[in-house]
Amino acid sequence: MIEFTHAICNHWLSTCTVNGTNDGCMDRTCANHGSNVTTFNYNNCNAWLSGCTSNIGNTDCEVHSCVNASTYLSTYTEATCYAWYEYCSVSNTRNSCISNRTCTNHGSNVTTFDHANCNAWLSSCTGNGSACVTKTCTNSNLGSFSNATC
Repeated sequence: MIEFTHAICNHWLSTCTVNGTNDGCMDRTCANHGSNVTTFNYNNCNAWLSGCTSNIGNTDCEVHSCVNASTYLSTYTEATCYAWYEYCSVSNTRNSCISNRTCTNHGSNVTTFDHANCNAWLSSCTGNGSACVTKTCTNSNLGSFSNATC
């Protein structure tokens, strides 16, 4: 059994870190930044975890999503929505951002549901043999990696 470290968990998925007992990975969240973020703004929150931004009062970090882009964007174009979050695109009415890629909207682009194929479709996906699913820290298959690989 490998010893879990932040580097190994982070290699599996950039949003993972080692848990408190060093026996597994856990998800980093916008809220569990601890002392890693002390000045709350978009750059600092996003540096802790891609997809985080400061809240409106700049007192904490929160998840940014296509839905809450309206808090920060004044115009909606394909470029501004993508710049806000890489999985956003502009809505048909051009008055909001919407999500555009998921583990399940691969169509015929993925026919073998293993890690390599699902992860090639979308880096936040892995395969479970019958479907592409969202990677989590708990479905990591780190046993197949060696310390040298990581």
